[in-house]
Amino acid sequence: MWNDRLDPTRRELIVIGALVVGAVLASVTTHPLAQRPVAQAASLFTPYSVIMVESVESSSGMTRPGATLTEAWRSDGAHVSRTEHFPAQGRMNSQRFISFASGLRIEVDDIAELKSSTIRADYDVRRSARDPSSDCLDSLSGRPITAGQVLEERATINGYPSVKIRVGPVTLWFAPDLGCAKLQQLGDFGTSKSRAFPIMIRPGEPDPALFEVPTHYREVAPSELFGIAGHPEAAARDAYYFSHRPPK
Repeated sequence: MWNDRLDPTRRELIVIGALVVGAVLASVTTHPLAQRPVAQAASLFTPYSVIMVESVESSSGMTRPGATLTEAWRSDGAHVSRTEHFPAQGRMNSQRFISFASGLRIEVDDIAELKSSTIRADYDVRRSARDPSSDCLDSLSGRPITAGQVLEERATINGYPSVKIRVGPVTLWFAPDLGCAKLQQLGDFGTSKSRAFPIMIRPGEPDPALFEVPTHYREVAPSELFGIAGHPEAAARDAYYFSHRPPK
């Protein structure tokens, strides 16, 4: 159900987005490695889904719509990050980064219908999940999620007790009671500012469609998926891709 503390207008925005993505995700399949759970996952990961809408403010004070951001975790350790951009003009964009506890990672372009899949045998999903008992500063493996984090204060976001953490020019709000779900973010980059606020906060297992990829999506290297052929990092990314292909 919708979090009933959210603005009704914002709910309408996500209903439209969900209809678009739902149409794209018809006739899906799941890779066998996506079914492999991490040991004792149910006791480690709190399942949730959060959708935020972003706005971008230029140095002149003009504000334009940004992306729609989705983050979701399953109780088995699988998690997904989706970025959707619906510009008034130009190309629509919808990309997902899906990670499973087995080490399988699938990067997806739902508009171009492309995917790029890799596997890491040494992957430990606990390094990617924030630990609520550390005020969301450390991972579940006991290591800091990233260097330079500063815990600034505590706040309440849509009724959820949250911690405010600054990392350089970016400020993030996480809810420890919801598995350190990110509920709000602010970026101040000097020439522009970006803000993202929640339009949906949903405890519990996320929509399975977020983790599924249609069977007809074409498998490609990262340079084609992201359109970075000729970029300095393209060769390294493609080399990693070809050396970490999952078994069929």
